[in-house]
Amino acid sequence: MALSITVEDTLASRTVRTEADGRIFYLSLTSSDPSKEQGTLFADKAAVETYINSVASNDPRWIPEPMIGKVNDDLTSKWYLINVDGSFDKQCKLLNWNPLLQTKFLDKDDVESFAKTELARNPNYWSDYKTEAEEKAEESKWEAITVREKRDALLNKYEWTVNSPDLTDDKKAEWKTYRQALRDLPAQSGFPWEADGMTWPTKPS
Repeated sequence: MALSITVEDTLASRTVRTEADGRIFYLSLTSSDPSKEQGTLFADKAAVETYINSVASNDPRWIPEPMIGKVNDDLTSKWYLINVDGSFDKQCKLLNWNPLLQTKFLDKDDVESFAKTELARNPNYWSDYKTEAEEKAEESKWEAITVREKRDALLNKYEWTVNSPDLTDDKKAEWKTYRQALRDLPAQSGFPWEADGMTWPTKPS
């Protein structure tokens, strides 16, 4: 969590709180010190900052940004709608092209402009919010199908090695080991994600 506190000379203040997950909250205060008797003003800017740092993150005076997002360097992006209580509501993933114009986004400003206009007003782009763990579990089902299809294609491609007269017994044994490793791929702990440790066996030379 990070706080960006701006205190005016009048001792009125506006604070932006940014959470690690990207959510943004705003806290606006007058010059009155809520921790003291009604009508008591903050003594100075330091007193304002001390008070702001003491305000709990679940205090209802924190107002969430209703829509947040992150644009990646490849111009793909992910956006979230935030409930008034600060919880996640909906999410939307955008590829690097404008779905209305059917053209690629020009830059990050182009993506943000589209998001703040079209996404903000069109509910059809949004789906229910899922945590990263829930998303990965869902994506893993499809990734597993893709990996198995690739594995099966390799098994079929090199089936000829089983009884090939052109291979020595040692080479046949290498290919047999390779093909068995392909069959065992789903048993690897990281399956179906290479990023999680799944490794494709090395094809014999």
